[in-house]
Amino acid sequence: MAAVVIAWHLLPDGDGDPDTVELVDDTEEVNELLAARSADGSGEGAAFGEIPEEDARRLFPPLKRNPTTVYDPDVYYHRKGGLNRPQDFEEHPEGGWTLRTNARGMREDEEVRAEKPDLRVLVVGDSHTEGVCENDESFANVLEALLLERHPSLAIEVLNAGTGSWSFYNYLGALEKYRDLEPDVFVVAVYGGNDFLGVLRPYHYLTKTTQPAPDRDYYERLDAFREVARHPNRCLGQAVFQLAYLNEFPEEAAIALDVATEATSRIVSACSEQGILPVLAYLPPAWDTQIERYEPDPEGMLRALEVETTGADGWADRWLEHGRSLGAAVVDPRERFREDPNRLYWQSDHHINLLGHRRMAEALLPAVEAALD
Repeated sequence: MAAVVIAWHLLPDGDGDPDTVELVDDTEEVNELLAARSADGSGEGAAFGEIPEEDARRLFPPLKRNPTTVYDPDVYYHRKGGLNRPQDFEEHPEGGWTLRTNARGMREDEEVRAEKPDLRVLVVGDSHTEGVCENDESFANVLEALLLERHPSLAIEVLNAGTGSWSFYNYLGALEKYRDLEPDVFVVAVYGGNDFLGVLRPYHYLTKTTQPAPDRDYYERLDAFREVARHPNRCLGQAVFQLAYLNEFPEEAAIALDVATEATSRIVSACSEQGILPVLAYLPPAWDTQIERYEPDPEGMLRALEVETTGADGWADRWLEHGRSLGAAVVDPRERFREDPNRLYWQSDHHINLLGHRRMAEALLPAVEAALD
């Protein structure tokens, strides 16, 4: 069993009904890489930097297993350009959707405008931002539609550069990768369910340190969780692996938060230098907002895990407060999600559904619109 099992948005090479959350045990290979790096100079590496393609393919499962991704030195990996792949998905009103990317690998039906519009917004995030939906249904594109409704005389472009399994390192790298686009607004949509966990592998690789492995009791608690949960894999991948692991190793939680806040500081600083409005948006997991609508016994699931906290809210609060202290615009729709009478996540995989995307777009609208003042 893996010390850390990565969950990501899996899109297969051909048609069919994809598993949008897949759990992968590749810990042995990753631990070998981290051990070799550590032996070569433990703790001597900087926490931020490039990762060569050969090692990136060992650290990031999408590069190794997903044929729709490609290596990139700035963001480590992203979607290939020019994709057009139908995906069966029973929950979608049309029974499926299409993985379509423009030439730059963005989840857009159209190419980036050759001439800069009156307002250009660049949105980054993970698979929730990318969307288990058609491109025009993602919150980035719904946000564009809302802005155009309110400002019909302006040329407005909102670009969805979200990529499954991205986290804080990738978000920082995206600002450099797309620098030539000169965005007016840079939206960083952080998914609370696994973005903090997602920084640990690249951090330990870059700093030439190793990652602690849990003991047998940890796995017994995960097994107990599986017995209680109706749909354990979607809960594990979308929130619970992070919850369990970071509670098992509070020193790793501290590292994760440090990386998140430092990456955010660098993002805000770079935005300031380039005249970009940074918008830090928190995308909450179903586990923290609506889990009782999807699982019959969430309290029993928590008892099985024996964790000290119920979710990612504490880490999110500290990250959001750091963003506010930097003077960035902050968007936090957690209460909106909790109070909404509708389900905002797909039942089958706990990615945000079409209404969830609309709620995120509505939450982002005032912060992004401020760039027009």
